[in-house]
Amino acid sequence: MPSFFIRVLKGELRASIALGALLLVLVGWSLAANGDNAVKFDFGDNSGVAPGYISVSGSNYPTDASGLQFGWLDPVIIKSHGSAVADLRLRDSNVSIEPARFKIAGLTRTLYNAEIISGDLTDDLATRVTYAGQNYLIRSNPGEWNRLILSVAPVNGEIEIDFSRIGTAENLWGINVLTLTATDTALSKPVFEMSLQPSAHIVYPGGQAVHRVNISSPNSYASEVNLSITDLVPSITAQITPAGGLPPFAADIRLLTTTATPTTLYSFTMQAKGEDADALTINKQLTLTVTGSQSEAMQDPNSLSPEFPQSIQDQLDYLNLIPATLAEMKSAQAKIDLFQKLQDRKLINRSQMQDLNELALTDVMPAFGEYPASEDGFGAALLYLTKAGMISSVVDYAPPAGDDQKPPIGFWAKFFGSVSNPAR
Repeated sequence: MPSFFIRVLKGELRASIALGALLLVLVGWSLAANGDNAVKFDFGDNSGVAPGYISVSGSNYPTDASGLQFGWLDPVIIKSHGSAVADLRLRDSNVSIEPARFKIAGLTRTLYNAEIISGDLTDDLATRVTYAGQNYLIRSNPGEWNRLILSVAPVNGEIEIDFSRIGTAENLWGINVLTLTATDTALSKPVFEMSLQPSAHIVYPGGQAVHRVNISSPNSYASEVNLSITDLVPSITAQITPAGGLPPFAADIRLLTTTATPTTLYSFTMQAKGEDADALTINKQLTLTVTGSQSEAMQDPNSLSPEFPQSIQDQLDYLNLIPATLAEMKSAQAKIDLFQKLQDRKLINRSQMQDLNELALTDVMPAFGEYPASEDGFGAALLYLTKAGMISSVVDYAPPAGDDQKPPIGFWAKFFGSVSNPAR
């Protein structure tokens, strides 16, 4: 009997030990996994490492800490501001002028959100972060620390992130903090956006239209974007200035027609294509109406009224009613077209001639009908100059008339005397 209870107790003890060992293994795995949920690196001076962060301090790969291998594959500089910056994470950094690669190995999760903080107390930084063919940008002014978050997926437990500066105006790129947090959902990739204003223009043959293209980025896109136009016809050419750049930037698209361009509606495709790994591309349509005469001018899709004024002055007044940006562009377009026509023809504009025809002389001064014949040489000279259009009034040249003068004889003398001395 005693042996039976001993056997039972021994069996329970073995089961308890096995269960305890299993629990210990499971807890160990759980702790390891939880420890890998958040990996934090503090770049810069060893003396200012924030609690819970792994110090990088410009170390070369491979450096071992917390079960990981990490470090720079290219030379970097340690920059520190000491106690002038209270936050231990931000007071120092690794910086450089030349590009540098940072590598981490030994990661156990399949996807992380990587948060990068970049900034400096005294310098402005423009840091380009490149991972898996995608470029991101962090800009900061002196005394600012800005952050970027992107998704990284280790390959065989390793990731490599490249750092470089944007352009040559900024002195340095820099990184203060890198935090990897395990996640199950990837973040959106960086993208750019394109706006086109206006989307339509009306010109005469030989005229030109100007469109403004704006390229922006809502989430730190940092690859070059190239602009182009497709579907052009032989008699229409395009000039793009600049033809590309790093977002955000603006470009002018100038469409030039010739006097032989057929009068019809043209449609073109404005394309913006990024130099990122996915070759992100955005297309937008723009139209150009080439019309043969002002009397045939069609409605402008961007105008506020279906009736477009005919005279030059009315058109300018009309354009002032359109919202500011569009009005400025249309006003500039009207001036460009008018200047081009006058340069080509060296003649007065047809609508201006109509305006002059409508401006009667009777609107300015009384009409006298046929000028009377002069009675002396002076009057004959004035009559000649008046008929030739060289003078329209001779009031300033009439001699002053005194009260003791006798009324002059002749029409011109009577006229000049009356004007010079209204009292008569």
